Amino acid sequence: MVVTHPLTGEQLSIGVEVVNVPQLRETLQVFQFHEFDFIVAPLAHPRYERVYGSNRDGKVTSNTDSAQHGMIDRDVAFTRSDMELSAGEWMTCVIGKISPWIRLDAKDPTARMFSEQAFMEEVAFASFLSLRALIVPVPAAAFLINDLSAAAAAVANLARCVQAALLNHPGIQLWLRIPLRSPESPACNTALAKNTPEGSFTDSWEVWNTVRSICDGNPALGIALEVGEALPGANALRRWCGEPVKLVLLSTSAFQQNRRDYPVLARAHQNFVAQMFPYRPHFALCHRLPTKKLEAVPIGKAYRQYVDYVAHFFGKQLPPSDAKRFEIPFHDFLMAPLQPLADHLESHTYETFEQDPAKYAQYTTALHRCFEDMKRVKSRPLVVFVLGAGRGPLIRAAINAAERAAIELEIYAIEKNPNAVVTLNSILEDEASGWKRVVRVVSADMRDWKAPKLADVVVSELLGSFGDNELSPECLSTAMRFLRSDGVSIPCAYTSYLAPLSSSTLHASIKSYGDTVAAYETPYVVCIHRGCLISSAEPCFSWTHSADDDYPDPNSSPDVLAALSIRYASMKFASPDFSNTGSEGVAHMLHGFAGYFEATLYKDVMLSIHPETHTLDMFSWFPMYFPLRVPIRVPIGAELRVEMWRQSDGHRVWYEWALTMPQTSQLHNPAGRSYAMLL
Repeated sequence: MVVTHPLTGEQLSIGVEVVNVPQLRETLQVFQFHEFDFIVAPLAHPRYERVYGSNRDGKVTSNTDSAQHGMIDRDVAFTRSDMELSAGEWMTCVIGKISPWIRLDAKDPTARMFSEQAFMEEVAFASFLSLRALIVPVPAAAFLINDLSAAAAAVANLARCVQAALLNHPGIQLWLRIPLRSPESPACNTALAKNTPEGSFTDSWEVWNTVRSICDGNPALGIALEVGEALPGANALRRWCGEPVKLVLLSTSAFQQNRRDYPVLARAHQNFVAQMFPYRPHFALCHRLPTKKLEAVPIGKAYRQYVDYVAHFFGKQLPPSDAKRFEIPFHDFLMAPLQPLADHLESHTYETFEQDPAKYAQYTTALHRCFEDMKRVKSRPLVVFVLGAGRGPLIRAAINAAERAAIELEIYAIEKNPNAVVTLNSILEDEASGWKRVVRVVSADMRDWKAPKLADVVVSELLGSFGDNELSPECLSTAMRFLRSDGVSIPCAYTSYLAPLSSSTLHASIKSYGDTVAAYETPYVVCIHRGCLISSAEPCFSWTHSADDDYPDPNSSPDVLAALSIRYASMKFASPDFSNTGSEGVAHMLHGFAGYFEATLYKDVMLSIHPETHTLDMFSWFPMYFPLRVPIRVPIGAELRVEMWRQSDGHRVWYEWALTMPQTSQLHNPAGRSYAMLL
């Protein structure tokens, strides 16, 4: 059933997995009657094993694997006609499953060959039906091997076949069925598991990562994540936030019966399911119902109790804040960083930033506190320079702060964008604005402007997502010449931060842009949604601005100005082994680094997009993403270190970065060959 959140209108699609479907339409109608949105069904009968080609000689008994399968020569069609359902029903109401007898990991070459041919046949038929996806099970043995290389070998041929199928049928999606394993899971209590050392099961994520890597991160490869009775620890679960989870299969064993004999999820399962909701996967119930439920009510109605609970739990989720709702259209959308110094911003860009009340509330607070401090020692009107005035939001913030502090202002609004100057002059001429008495609009580049007097306060909003990536240091360093000896710069300091990031989604997005060296050496602004930070953010570059600065002459040579722009940082990040905190250590895939900033406006008034100190409800800045050309696996306990440079030649500024541990990567963006900020 499609469940609609009562407050947000967001929808959740819920289906059910069926093992065998003798009559497809009747089965679909039964579950649709009970408001299921789709069924997960095998394309062919689960026991309909086939042989192909010159080996069609009846039952195969030439070797152990083939004899165990008992494959039979078939002369009839391997599955039902596509005309049992309409094209629209196939596309929206059915998610297919590969036949369970297909063993792409079979050691016997004949059995493996037959499995490969059957696999390709079923993928081709799924593509013919235009199914939204086909689910491919991963061999159970891959999860029960205490050796990552052996587990990789167990899925290598499956991965090869999956990649070939996706290349041959670009319209289909294949979703790997990945069970969430933990050593306590009853699903692991098999004869094979009993012969392995305690706790030695292969991490489910490692198996997925192996297949994904062999398939070169194919964007049509997704995950059907099976949630059973026992779950791994929180750190292991958190990694799935950065992976393409398309379907969550909720096993009936994951539910408990409450006092009224209704199924409910345990707290750990609730937390994980709630964690998955924002990524909008499909949900489906799987596995058998308790016998007493099947005896009491029809199968569709019995499953309905589980669906009702999931729908109820979804409806209880708190709606996102206005800031979070603003971010939704931008989730995982890579954007080129703005270059307001080199380019003239457009009207809609100004309008978007002006919609952020949290940012300007912080600026107003900082200005008010500054004005309150200054009026104690200055009785004259305070002179305020607004650098990069745009369409005037900081002017309004200064006027509002002055009214609260009961002081007079003399404001100079300096703006280099001639189009924005038109807007400023229009507001200035509007008597209702009240600007004419206190504001003077100056059409000039702040670096070249000759100020008629010194300022008590210089205020600007030149910060970028990484703090200095919109060239705030280059602008404000020279602008400090405008300040009186006791003047104040708002902001007065800021620091950029980096955090190691796992996000196959973002890395795949870059690949879709052309898979060029330049694409991987360009930093992006992005609202990171499908991503997981491997470690906490560490400080990178810091800048301060005050009247005491030894500011440069704007007319200095490019070499002198370039020297002021250069920075270097070597950052070490905490190991992914969280055992010291009581949580399990887990491996990760490193796809790059997320960049943030913290800024001090005045005294303790801050602006921040740092994950741990983020200014409440502020959305003006999304993080920066510095990609790695080749993703790196970070083992448990491995040290992670990155080198970061900020370089300049006096005409351009650019970043260079390289990973040095646990592996050494190539230097990204050397000499600014792929990306630079123009002065």
